[in-house]
Amino acid sequence: MKKLLKYELTFMAKFLMIYYIITLLLAALTRLFFAVATTTFLDIVAKIFQGAFISVAITTFINVLMRYWSRFRNNFYGDEAYLTHTLPVKKGTLYASKVLGGVITMFVTLLFIIACVFLAYGTPENFEWIRNTFTSLETAFNSSLGAFVAFVCVAFVVQSLTLMTSGFLGLVIGHRFLRSKIGFSVLFGAVAYTLAQLLLLVVVLIIGAFNGEIMTMLTSNQGATIDALTTILIAGSITYFLACIGIYWLGDYFFKKGVNVD
Repeated sequence: MKKLLKYELTFMAKFLMIYYIITLLLAALTRLFFAVATTTFLDIVAKIFQGAFISVAITTFINVLMRYWSRFRNNFYGDEAYLTHTLPVKKGTLYASKVLGGVITMFVTLLFIIACVFLAYGTPENFEWIRNTFTSLETAFNSSLGAFVAFVCVAFVVQSLTLMTSGFLGLVIGHRFLRSKIGFSVLFGAVAYTLAQLLLLVVVLIIGAFNGEIMTMLTSNQGATIDALTTILIAGSITYFLACIGIYWLGDYFFKKGVNVD
């Protein structure tokens, strides 16, 4: 497992390094030009770099998903499949190394993007604006935003992991067909992810049956409260986590039943 994981992470690091470098460079340029934007021209240049930075950061994260799905297919069903499946390693270990590699790469990429955001916008003025905004919102909603923000981040991470594992499951099931493997892979991956969303909806409705505030929010035009949204985010995080485990188990189960190499 260690050797497989090391090889996986090294390969992906080489591929993503160019995206990391460009993202870091654009973050630094955004910080630099906003710091010296004393004229309209420099302000326009700063905003151009800001737009480019945001676009490349999003692209970098999306590339983690796309590249891992592509690599999963090539390693297990494409040109590298014959070599991969002759390794003296159990199929479950092969599958686990790919999923674990994807999880680690996603976490590292998210942390890197967050660090770049701090590089681009981490000025005393911006921190003061954030503090003032938080204070105003907490006063308006009469509730603390700390837990809410924390669970927004957690929910985003586990939802991203659910999306990644859904793609892996789709590829495993899709390649059990003799034709239209890519089409079936996309279909089953989308079905897996959609079922996770429906599961979340059911969970929220069940919680709403015992929490009048949440049910009122779901069935009327009344504005949501921070506490209600935090409860939904906690439920969503747990639901996505359990869905991720279930999707992983299904992918591992079908993968162990054998593969059809192209």
